[in-house]
Amino acid sequence: MAKASSSLPFLAPDKLAFLLTLVPYLIDRGVASVTEIAKDFGVTPQYVRGIARFLGTAGIPGETSTYQDPDLFDIDWDALEQHDEVVLRQYVGIDDVPRFSGTEAAALLAGLQYLSALPNVSSHGNIELLMRKLRSGAVHQRNTVAIDSPASDTSLSLVQQALAGQVQMNFAYRTASGDTVRRTVDPLELVSSDDRWYVRGWCHLREAVRLFRIDRMSGLEITSVPVDQHPLSEDGYHAFFDPREDHEVVTLAATDTGLSLIQDYQPEIVGPEEKAGERTGRTLVTLRVTGYAGICHLALTHIDQVEVIAPPLARESIARWAREALGNYSD
Repeated sequence: MAKASSSLPFLAPDKLAFLLTLVPYLIDRGVASVTEIAKDFGVTPQYVRGIARFLGTAGIPGETSTYQDPDLFDIDWDALEQHDEVVLRQYVGIDDVPRFSGTEAAALLAGLQYLSALPNVSSHGNIELLMRKLRSGAVHQRNTVAIDSPASDTSLSLVQQALAGQVQMNFAYRTASGDTVRRTVDPLELVSSDDRWYVRGWCHLREAVRLFRIDRMSGLEITSVPVDQHPLSEDGYHAFFDPREDHEVVTLAATDTGLSLIQDYQPEIVGPEEKAGERTGRTLVTLRVTGYAGICHLALTHIDQVEVIAPPLARESIARWAREALGNYSD
């Protein structure tokens, strides 16, 4: 930063350091009162006013090696004189440093948002502050970069409160098949898989430990009823299906509705299904299973949404299940 006038007294190294610190401070704040700046930096209001006036005459020489208007800092003189506020209307040299692109900032924001949802993260205030700075600091996307908060954020916060208070929860739960049932649950732990959050708890309706996806909850309420004692290992219930290499691979063709039904099986997308060179509107996926019983039940109860394509043994199992079911109505 160069001095544009030799008549100003602010030449000491500590005053230059103050200037270099004040500029990003003002950029971050937007509007700052003289009293606020003086308090934050431990100087007098009179000192701040003098620095602000000097800042309005300082800059970096341009291509002509002279100080033209675009080469100088500019402050809002009316704000300073009438309201005792310091506002930068133009600054130079600051944008020459590397900055995050909009895509990079969005990726960081998504990661920070995920981190802020973790129940054991205590520095939520610092994360929120960093997210605000990232939103306003991306190249060519100032004040436009943002990550929408998922609708389940409120439910996630309430679940955390119920876990901390060790009290029961009531909520309406939408199952994979689309049915909605009111549940009363003693929360045991909060777990995540990929981008989804789950609460594991004792379901009073089923009288067993169950896993509930938080984004399928609605009307969540925290009660004042203390939870009962339910050890996590009480029924040997596993939180998630854990596919392994030795499990059977099954190929399915599913509609959009069918895809939502099999998400808990952790399917892998193959691509659009085509017949005779034309797309059918369904998606081919593969998933690993320990046996065909669950897939048979899924395919037979949602025949319009899910079709088993391979292997032949899986298709035969479904056909056998269907024949046996029809056999019960032979009379």
